[in-house]
Amino acid sequence: MAEPASILFVCTANICRSPWAQLRAQTLMPHLRFESAGTLATPGNRMDPVMAATLPVESRPTADVAPRGSRPISYLEAQDHDLILTMDRGHRAFLAEEFPEAIRKTFTLGQFVQTTQSAPPGLALPELVRWAYRHRVRPSRETDVADPFGRGREAAERCAVQLEQLLGALRTVLPGEER
Repeated sequence: MAEPASILFVCTANICRSPWAQLRAQTLMPHLRFESAGTLATPGNRMDPVMAATLPVESRPTADVAPRGSRPISYLEAQDHDLILTMDRGHRAFLAEEFPEAIRKTFTLGQFVQTTQSAPPGLALPELVRWAYRHRVRPSRETDVADPFGRGREAAERCAVQLEQLLGALRTVLPGEER
């Protein structure tokens, strides 16, 4: 059996946005493999409890599926995934500088969603990523996912709503289980 396509979410410390996106995406699209990392993560830090509290109940980690803690993105990790989705333009720029060979598969989450809305239907993930790179829209401040860390419950809830919307749109363009 072929290994499922893999998507890596990247934010700064890997304790708010990217683990939230990973956990939620795993619930919404269980036929794909999702992981997360940070550009400046300290290994082993746990997910921010304020952000974790915004996860829908069905996406919250359980004792048997506990998150492994934050980790910085590595060269091997950048190579290992079919698609890398960052939370903002700064993360994408960091990855372009650190891992230039991965730039063709690295987008902000908002940029990828916006770009792929006009993609031909039925593309497998590798073809969708190639199509998106050739037709990509410029990433913008409007589609960046703001960092809620240390900004309180309301900022975390706004972030969660935005991520939920982006992941819902992402779900409509990614290959389904039947492909």
